[in-house]
Amino acid sequence: MGESGIRDRNKHTAFEDAIDVAKALVRGRVTRPGRIGVTSGSCGGMTMDMAALEAPHLNGAAVLSAGADYTIPLWVGGKVVARARAANPEGKPVLWDIQWQGGHNAGIDYVQLDTDQMAFLFWQPGHPDFQP
Repeated sequence: MGESGIRDRNKHTAFEDAIDVAKALVRGRVTRPGRIGVTSGSCGGMTMDMAALEAPHLNGAAVLSAGADYTIPLWVGGKVVARARAANPEGKPVLWDIQWQGGHNAGIDYVQLDTDQMAFLFWQPGHPDFQP
């Protein structure tokens, strides 16, 4: 089995680990279910996406970033958004921000992008300073 076969065989453990971390934060009374916000990018974004979709009761918000370039086709992000909306019976917002010029890192205004993403991460789990 090649290197990618080994990596793919263990891929599920990465998102299971992320879920276990969220559970430990709740068990340790650091936070409550639904008050956790996660963020990650590129392939790590897919890991956190799976964790958020598999344990939606733990996560109040997720920001998963990847540029619109050849390594991750746009339809992959579209499928993630569709799954998030389908798993979301309360109709909470799903933010899909496509960085058309950015690829994975070029040409992005990171101050604005980080501000938008952090505001979303505080707003959705209910931080009082970020409510409309």
